[in-house]
This record gives sequence, C-alpha cells and structure tokens, in this order.
Amino acid sequence: MPSKQAHVAAAIENQKAIEFLCGRLEDFPGWVATIAFYKALHIVEALLAGDPAIGDGHTDDHKARNHLLKSTNRYKHIWKNYFPLWQASLVARYLRDDDGGVDCEVFSRFMPPEVVRRLLLGHHLHQIECTVANLLGDPNFLQTGPNQG
Repeated sequence: MPSKQAHVAAAIENQKAIEFLCGRLEDFPGWVATIAFYKALHIVEALLAGDPAIGDGHTDDHKARNHLLKSTNRYKHIWKNYFPLWQASLVARYLRDDDGGVDCEVFSRFMPPEVVRRLLLGHHLHQIECTVANLLGDPNFLQTGPNQG
C-alpha cells in the first residue's frame, strides 16, 4: 500500500497541476475539478494511512472510501466536502453524476469556472485540507521541504 508520504507527494503534484491549469481556468474547468478531486482523494488516503482504526490504513476503491467517510463520525466533515468534489469530477469526466441526476453537454454549463475556483477549490478542497491537517495534528503536512521532496 502507498505510504502517507506517497499520498502527500501525489497531493502536492496535483496542486501543481491545479495551479498550472488555473491560469487557463476558462478553458479547463472540468480538468481542474477532476484534479481537485484526486488531490482530495490523496489527502484522505494520507490520513487513512496513519489511522490504526482503519485496519491496513488504506481503501481500495471509491465505494469503500466513500462508505468509510460517510459512516465514520470523525470523517463526516471530510465527507461533506469530499462528496461535491467527487460529484463534480464525475460530471467533468462522464458528463453525468453517479445518481443520474445530472446530465450535461458541457461541464462549464454545469459548473462555471468561477464556481470551480470559489466553491470547489476555495471552499471544499480547502476544508478537506484544514480538517485533515487538524486530524493529523500537522498544519504543514502538505508543505514541501528538504526532507519531503
């Protein structure tokens, strides 16, 4: 299973991609939404990697991860912010959500670029970063440094 540090490194790499694409957010809102979701996924997996209550500290698929986040009290705030990122990424990738409630021709009509920036990045992803930092007791866990790559 990937280590906590491997997931942190993947989250940092995803952040770099987000920053790069945000320079052209009008052209790539769906890709930014998708990468934001995968950054959140790696942040969550970094948390789970160190949680002895999870067993081996890793989830194998979206269904297992979603169930764990929904059903574990200490992770409910994460789920509240993770779910909109997951749903947006589904619409961005497949032009529909998992429930069949959203069907669209173009992602930017479902979620305009400014909403991606304000809501997905500025709120939901930020909340996940802060909540996981608090649960880990490490406000700098997403920072790169000389020993972290």
